[in-house]
Amino acid sequence: MNASCKAWVDAALTYAARGWPVLPCHGTRNGTCACGRRDCQAPGKHPITLHGLRDATVDAAQIRRWGAEFGDANIAIRTGAESHLAVIDIDSRHSGHETWERLVAQNGGMPATVEALTGGAGRHVFLAHPGRPVRSRAHALGRGVDVKADGGYVIAAPSVHISGGTYPWVSGAGPEELEVAVIPSWLQALLDAGPGGQPKTPGARKAPVEKGCRNDHLASVAGKLRRRGFDEAMVLAALLEENRKRCDPPLARVEVEGIAHSVCRYAPPDRKSVTEQLVELASEAELFHAPDDRAFVTMSVAGHNETRGIDSNDFHLSLVHRFYKSTGKSAPERAVKEACNLLAARARFDGSERRVHVRIAEVDEAIYVDLGDDCWRAIKIAADGWDVVDAPPVRFIRGRGMGTLPDPIRGGQIAGLAHLLNLSSEDDERLVIAWMTACLRPAGPFPLLILQGEQGSAKSTTARMIRSLIDPNGTPLRSCPRDEHELMISAQKGWVMAFDNLSGLSIELSDALCRLSTGAGFSIRQLYTDAEEVLFQAIRPILLTSIDGLATRGDLADRSIVITLPRIADNRRRSEDALNKEFQAARAALFGALLDAASAALRCREAVSLTNPPRMADFALWGTAIENALAWPPGAFMRAYAANRVHVASAAVEGDLIASVICEFVDKRGEWEGTATHLMRELAAFVGDAARTRAWPTTPMQLSNRLRRLSPALRTRGVEVDLSERTSSRRTIRVRKNAREQRHERHERHASRERGFESRS
Repeated sequence: MNASCKAWVDAALTYAARGWPVLPCHGTRNGTCACGRRDCQAPGKHPITLHGLRDATVDAAQIRRWGAEFGDANIAIRTGAESHLAVIDIDSRHSGHETWERLVAQNGGMPATVEALTGGAGRHVFLAHPGRPVRSRAHALGRGVDVKADGGYVIAAPSVHISGGTYPWVSGAGPEELEVAVIPSWLQALLDAGPGGQPKTPGARKAPVEKGCRNDHLASVAGKLRRRGFDEAMVLAALLEENRKRCDPPLARVEVEGIAHSVCRYAPPDRKSVTEQLVELASEAELFHAPDDRAFVTMSVAGHNETRGIDSNDFHLSLVHRFYKSTGKSAPERAVKEACNLLAARARFDGSERRVHVRIAEVDEAIYVDLGDDCWRAIKIAADGWDVVDAPPVRFIRGRGMGTLPDPIRGGQIAGLAHLLNLSSEDDERLVIAWMTACLRPAGPFPLLILQGEQGSAKSTTARMIRSLIDPNGTPLRSCPRDEHELMISAQKGWVMAFDNLSGLSIELSDALCRLSTGAGFSIRQLYTDAEEVLFQAIRPILLTSIDGLATRGDLADRSIVITLPRIADNRRRSEDALNKEFQAARAALFGALLDAASAALRCREAVSLTNPPRMADFALWGTAIENALAWPPGAFMRAYAANRVHVASAAVEGDLIASVICEFVDKRGEWEGTATHLMRELAAFVGDAARTRAWPTTPMQLSNRLRRLSPALRTRGVEVDLSERTSSRRTIRVRKNAREQRHERHERHASRERGFESRS
């Protein structure tokens, strides 16, 4: 964004933050209007947008879009009830300064208020809109003094006049230095004056008012004026005129003064707009923004605090509900949108920056888990134990469908989980328990937990139970997201991402899952816009179920724990209803056992160290801490994790044509070194017809990229692939058996010779 665009956006956002709707107007270019019309009647002053004044807004996103598109435009501020502004526009061309100074001198002066100079040597005097109709009119207060209020707008800094002059704020009287003053009573009387300069008298009838009705009639007129906000002097002036014109015969002045005084003893009613009332309903709430500039509000509800996104449907409905309880009326949709836009602007520019969390957070070395209940309680997990807290020091947000965790029961045994989950070995049980407790940490990284097996192995049931103990949801298992955009929407609404019955993963989605499991930033184009982006930083635990092997790409395999569930024999199969009842009965105790394990792991994790930590080292350290917390045999977790990694890597090699061929190639040829082009030619000759399948790379670059992804998996099979060698202008590839595999082969050859020697003897 260039400097002029940035200045336009900064100024417009500042006005919007004050609740002043803005819109872009055609600027000036070489002494003419930028609209290009030679007969332009308002050069540098008419709106660019299709609907003109109706497009004025305080929406920050719309303002940024205008800035990017119309960075050299002028800025207009809408006046009237929408901005609570009534502006006196003093035009120097028609002796406006003399007219205004005479009015001020005759009526006792003006309060200090916000003022600006116009590019045409004029002046704008900003005053607070009275809340009742004030029509925009030319020469409303005399020659050269216009009023810009309802249905009007004024051009503001940093705009440029057709003459080349600018619209600066008056020094010491800018909006940052002064508040907009209330309209003085003498000026209000002039603004309310009807034809001929006489105050209006609402409700008057043409017929004369006779004796016996005069007091009631004047009291009625006074009451209507008072309800519209008129002060006593204005009411008296109107009553005297009404008395002179309508009462037959007129009442004595002292009687009219008594009527005016009597009626004006009562305060005028509050005539605030619906938008103002909606904003006031949120006046006690805390407005703040997240590091990514999203706007939030924390409100007190039934004795506890709730945090919601200002742009969320839940907050909009809660505001409408509060308005109905306060007034008994429905709030118009437009007023709700305007109020939320204003609140969002205040949160963005006036509110503090705070982090928001979904389900899990960490504060001062303690972990907080949102229970998801109506009272917004949370579990505090610390090294010395866990407890339920009523007012957690965390701003949790909740997506639609977020479920409620049970109130945990102390003394539960985590071993009871193995009885309910269809796991085939103790190693699998330990890996699943380590993964579930790791999900109670906010930082990650988290390995992807993949449950695979044939039909009837209870993959979906097992996945639902696992998620129900960490992050329950109304739809615990979902279908595979179509793209990264859908994945990010899911990640904003829940903690655990659980996708069921996947038949495969696209390359793009596999990469997105890898980034989400270890933490990454995502940039997504905002819907219905061309330029706006939604930036999202996230890390999430991911749970997948599938019949097929999903971890076939090297980078996904290197981040995954794959648990193969055994088929359930017919004589062991139970109904889902019976199993669910048993699980629900044990759920609170199992949740308490998970919390016990997590607390114990926090106590001993500082003392845990690993000699040769694997990929996902943080998870390996946590799993070892869980091992100590649950008194598993020493090294049991790492043995299970290492064996699972080898199994997953082997499956990735077996599921990839190039990986399988490389293993066979190295077994046959031994060490090989050369360019990607030479290796591709050698491998094609080695496999023959297989090189013509769709799975075969078509260019040397594709081969290099495949090998780079497969390197970790090939290493577990004893094959080293080095793509870092560079000689002169060429990059070489070196493939060979790794040192451990070579030692193993030497040992086998030596043992074979020894066996042959013994047989000859």
